[in-house]
Amino acid sequence: MPSKPFVKLLLFVAALNLLALSLLFPELFIKALLIADSGLAKCSPVLPFVPLVLYAVLGTAIRTYLWKSPRDATALALDRPEASSLTLAGFCFTSLSFLLGFFKDELKKGDTTPERILFFFASALGCFIVAYMVLRFRTKNLSLILNQAFLDNGLWCVLVGFWAFSRQITALSGLLIVFTFFILVYAGYLVLHFRYWLKFARSNLT
Repeated sequence: MPSKPFVKLLLFVAALNLLALSLLFPELFIKALLIADSGLAKCSPVLPFVPLVLYAVLGTAIRTYLWKSPRDATALALDRPEASSLTLAGFCFTSLSFLLGFFKDELKKGDTTPERILFFFASALGCFIVAYMVLRFRTKNLSLILNQAFLDNGLWCVLVGFWAFSRQITALSGLLIVFTFFILVYAGYLVLHFRYWLKFARSNLT
């Protein structure tokens, strides 16, 4: 069985090769992103909840750690995420106000096209508010995980919201590719983040 350093080196080399191919053949890279865009479109009904579902799976794997009390330093360090949750909630509120004004005519005509876009940003706003609320209860590690789960889900919904907005306007096809790429990168970040949490939780149980 290959050692972990060898596997990491192999993945790093593969990532470098993919980067080199994307620079040498950008049309293939764009085509791959368009295929990913089509896949995201088919999964759009469940997209707002993907990170929360993944965090629920993570929670079952580290459930023993969740009910332990956090360290004092960790509890005090949560003041910063609490403040950032309110900032992000304000950003989503502003974005919703802008989108309501942008789609005013469509909404008056009863067009349901903007509904999905507005739903993504409304979901993000709700997630950031909940992320702020759960940090009021810091007696268990569960509050830390819930805060990160709703923060990640809120940021995911913002990205998906901009992606959905770009899909509705033909002139924004370039932005559509950019936001598709960001969504894929963020999905990769979540996978790495979950691996970190598994290692961190297990190390704190020994």
